[in-house]
Amino acid sequence: MLYDEFSDEEQSNQSDRDNRAFIFLTLEKLASRIENMPFNLKGH
Repeated sequence: MLYDEFSDEEQSNQSDRDNRAFIFLTLEKLASRIENMPFNLKGH
């Protein structure tokens, strides 16, 4: 029983880290895409 609880805890920590890494990568991709966009948006 204790082992199951521990491994569940480990898994949730791991998924938190994975989520943060995923969000960071997504933000980086968005940032580079925005940099590469032609800025005709600024005119509005």
